[in-house]
Amino acid sequence: MTLRWALAAITLAATGCLSRHTEMMEEHRSAGETAYAASAIESARTISGAPAAEAPAPSAEKKELELRLSGWREAAGDEPRVADFLDLSTDRARDVRSWAADMERVGTALAGPLDLETLAVLAFSRNRAVRQAHEEWLSVLSRYEQAAYLDDLLGQYNAFAKSLDIPFGPMMGRGKEPIAESLPPPGALAKKGDVLDAEARMAREEYRLAVRDAVAEARKTYHELAYLDRAIEITRENQTILADIKAIVSVKYETGSAEYADVLRSQAEFDELENLLITLGTRRETARARLVAVLDLPAGAAVGPASPPPERPVEEAPAALALRAREENPELDKMEAGIVMMEAAIRLARERPYYKYVQRRYLFDLRGGMAEEGAGPEVPYWYGKEEAFLAEMEGRLQAAREELAAAANEVAFMTQEAYYKQDAGLRRVRLYRDSLVGKARQSLEATLAAYRAGKIDFVDVLDARRRLFEFELEEAEAVWDFNEEREELQRQVGRSF
Repeated sequence: MTLRWALAAITLAATGCLSRHTEMMEEHRSAGETAYAASAIESARTISGAPAAEAPAPSAEKKELELRLSGWREAAGDEPRVADFLDLSTDRARDVRSWAADMERVGTALAGPLDLETLAVLAFSRNRAVRQAHEEWLSVLSRYEQAAYLDDLLGQYNAFAKSLDIPFGPMMGRGKEPIAESLPPPGALAKKGDVLDAEARMAREEYRLAVRDAVAEARKTYHELAYLDRAIEITRENQTILADIKAIVSVKYETGSAEYADVLRSQAEFDELENLLITLGTRRETARARLVAVLDLPAGAAVGPASPPPERPVEEAPAALALRAREENPELDKMEAGIVMMEAAIRLARERPYYKYVQRRYLFDLRGGMAEEGAGPEVPYWYGKEEAFLAEMEGRLQAAREELAAAANEVAFMTQEAYYKQDAGLRRVRLYRDSLVGKARQSLEATLAAYRAGKIDFVDVLDARRRLFEFELEEAEAVWDFNEEREELQRQVGRSF
């Protein structure tokens, strides 16, 4: 009884497999022949002496692949799309690009007063990471071009390799030597094109990321240099103020109306400013070296003074900016392209294990029979291994989708955070510029007048001078913070404002 049930189960399983096999064979036949399959079968007929037909015209798949490639070549040409991050159509941008490779011109421009637009265009034109990303993009397109011919090469190689093994005996068709050539299933070339299309898109986003990061780094370094130059200027102005205060206290000390401790306090304050100047100079040298590296210039290249540009806040609402960042951020675009590539690869892989379109040629028969030929699809019954691998890949695909969703949320948060920090920075700038710095300067003047009249102590003068100095530095730092957050906002959204 048990054996009967086992035989019934085996019969049922075999019937199911045969049914599935038949369905897949019919599906393959209904899809039609690929251009390569028709060409290879015609070639086999020619070898066997049958009349040759005309060579098949390029398939629609191959034409579409070539059309896609043409579009990608145009996109990755000499002037790839970078308008998101800087405008290369202005007269100034064209002029800078015309001499960006001239080291002498670049050195002269960099040693003079810096210009933010010039630096951005130089970063695009000279940065090595940008050039590397562009070359990698072009290399991906070269692989794209080879996709149309890869199956031909593999098929010819497989046929040749299999023909070298010549088994004799009844297990191989009574002593015949087979040449078996696996042909691509219908639509395989188009699916390869989908994979390479996504890979080309990923390479484009890598390039956009490189441009964005190089331009943003140059701009951020410019803003840091502008802050440091302003901080050095403020410190020297305060040294002048402190020198005047020191002269006043020295006169009062000589007349006996001031203590020697007041002279020492003024000297100590002056020495602190001297030390701060050294620190600021060191920080400026570090920023200079960073900018020189971004622009691929010699390590000792001079960098001239920088001035902060007028504050131009991004007026768009934070929620709208977050939505734009989700749609246009190049990092998210790259992740999305990777997901599209995985989806296309899985579609291609799901077809390949099932369909193996095989052409066979028997070159000789030891028993004197006629040469034989045949072509047709073969579907393996046992494809569990491939199914397990594809199930794993689909799991990874779902994980990648979740990662993309999490990254999109993070980008939206960072965009809104940068917007509010930019807004806070602008309010700080206006507070110090329109109110605190002016009042601190008036307070110092009034304190000095009162000190000359002997109405207040010298410590009050030093406190008033220090308060003015701190407010001026904080105003300069607020300008730097505003510009930094504005650049970060542009970086997250993926475009300049």
